Amino acid sequence: VEKQKDNVVSSIRYASRIQQALLTDEQQLKNILPNSFLLQKPKDIVSGDFCYAERIKIKGKDLSIIILADCTGHGVPGAFMSLLCYNYLNQIIKINQHYNPVYVLATLNKMIYNNFHRKQADTKISDGMDISYLLIDNQTQNCEFAGAHNPLYLYRNNELITFCGDRISIGGKSNILRKINKHCFHLEPNDSIFLFTDGYVDQSGGPNHDKFKYRRFRELLLKIHNQEVDVQKKELELTIDEWKGNKDQIDDITLIGFRV
Repeated sequence: VEKQKDNVVSSIRYASRIQQALLTDEQQLKNILPNSFLLQKPKDIVSGDFCYAERIKIKGKDLSIIILADCTGHGVPGAFMSLLCYNYLNQIIKINQHYNPVYVLATLNKMIYNNFHRKQADTKISDGMDISYLLIDNQTQNCEFAGAHNPLYLYRNNELITFCGDRISIGGKSNILRKINKHCFHLEPNDSIFLFTDGYVDQSGGPNHDKFKYRRFRELLLKIHNQEVDVQKKELELTIDEWKGNKDQIDDITLIGFRV
C-alpha cells in the first residue's frame, strides 16, 4: 500500500511540473506587469486555480490580458480542468484574437458547456469555473473588467474600490452573454490592484477556528497595499499560514497583485 501511495504521489508531482510548465508563472506575469506578484498555494500538489497573462498587439492596440480562474474542485480533477480551460483561452485570445472581456467569457462558457454538458445525464460533468478577467490598454491605461463571482479590488488613495463579479459560473449554462457586465475604469499612479480566488477568505483557522473572511482580507490589503509587491506577497503568505496553523488547507489559494 505504501509503495502504491508513493507511486501515485510521484506521478502527481510530475504532473505538477507539467502543469507549471504550461500555465503562466510569476516570471511571465512580471514580464507583462513588472511591479506584480503571483501567490499560489495549491491545496494538493496540483491546482484547480490558474493565472493566464498575455500581452497582445492587435488593430493598433497594445493590450495586456490578466485572468485568474478557479476551476471547480481541486487536486487532479481541478488540474485537468485548468489545463483544458487554459487551452480554450489560448484559442479564443491568441488564435482567434478576441479580447473583449464579455465576449471572451461568453465564448469560454459556451466551449465548456458544449463539451461537458452534451453527454448523457449519467455521465454529464458539471464542472465549471469562477473567473476574473482584466484587460489593460497599455497606451491609455484604460481598463475593462468582467468576472464570474470573483471581484477585483482597486486601492486608490487608501480607499477600496470594488468591481464585483456577476453571480454566474462559467460553464454552468448554455448562454450567459446577457448576464455578464463589463466595468470600465482608468489606472492612476500608485493604484494597487488585486485579483484572487476564494481559497484565501474561506480558509479556516485563527483562535475561534472560523473563516478568514472578506472583511479581514480587505483590512489586510488596506494595510499592505502601499508596500513593495514582494513585501505584499510575503505578508499575505505569512498571514494565511499563521491563520491556518495546524489545520488543513481547505482549497487552492491564488492571488495576483500589482502596483501602477
